Amino acid sequence: MTCPSWSQRGLLKPLGNPQPNSVKYFATAEIRKLAKSRTWLTKITNALGQHWKAKNRRKKGVAPFVPKDGEAAPAGAPIQFHG
Repeated sequence: MTCPSWSQRGLLKPLGNPQPNSVKYFATAEIRKLAKSRTWLTKITNALGQHWKAKNRRKKGVAPFVPKDGEAAPAGAPIQFHG
């Protein structure tokens, strides 16, 4: 999982206003500050786990569950968010 994936999930904000398909840069000072927060580290760790779980399921040919408004995912289903 890359830092741009974290910015798509709202966990890290890129510098400036980059285009969606461009390279994103992040402030080292901000990352160091956030890394001191146990809550933020938990969110990053969970996002990383979800990323690899979904990636491994794609390799196996299992389609991800895309939630609609108010819809809950079945237990153990990979979840794909659009944002």
